[in-house]
Amino acid sequence: MRNADAVYAMNPPAYNVANMFAVARGIGERYVAAIKNSGVQKVVLLSSIGSQRASGTGNIFTTHILETIFGDLEIPVAFLRASAFLENWGSVAKVAAEQGILPSFYTPLERKIPMVCAADIGRAVAQAMTADWTGKRIIELHGAADYSPNDVAAAFAAVLGRDVQAVAVPESEWQATMSGFGFSPEAVNSYSEMMRGFNSGHIVFEGGNHVQIVRGQMMIADAVSKLIEAQT
Repeated sequence: MRNADAVYAMNPPAYNVANMFAVARGIGERYVAAIKNSGVQKVVLLSSIGSQRASGTGNIFTTHILETIFGDLEIPVAFLRASAFLENWGSVAKVAAEQGILPSFYTPLERKIPMVCAADIGRAVAQAMTADWTGKRIIELHGAADYSPNDVAAAFAAVLGRDVQAVAVPESEWQATMSGFGFSPEAVNSYSEMMRGFNSGHIVFEGGNHVQIVRGQMMIADAVSKLIEAQT
């Protein structure tokens, strides 16, 4: 970080460990120590929708921890709270293409939530890193529009040229499904809590006059096209 004007920091996923929150705290503390010793002038931290909450958010609590630790820095810090990641649908892109169904942890299937793609996160990070500000900023990053699982299924159908229906994964099947992704038992519990938080409406943007709202550019059809291309 030495000789850098700005730093972009993020917490890498740790779904295979027993305590992802301890890992996040250790990473945050080391980040801050390095930043203080480097002469960096400003920091952009990738955070998440719902990070203002201290409970009931599952994995998102890792970014709450990081925001707390980075909040002690005396240089300008921007907390970039991103929406749910559109790229996560890539894990079921093959199922959609082969079986015509889109399994979803999000319910109800018709409810729209903020979703954003990685490219829009990158653009927002670059804009923040090259801007001038003082103190702490909270940036809430929405996608180009909000989407429901049904909307995502319709986008897959349009790109694939076949019928695709969103199907809710029963909570009774969450553990087996997530374990198949290589998650630790503890990570399965955390991820399940996060999904329940989304589905209940507990995990939402903070809003208010003290936050800056930014919208991404990539529409769902373009994002889904990229996900399908990545599977072929």
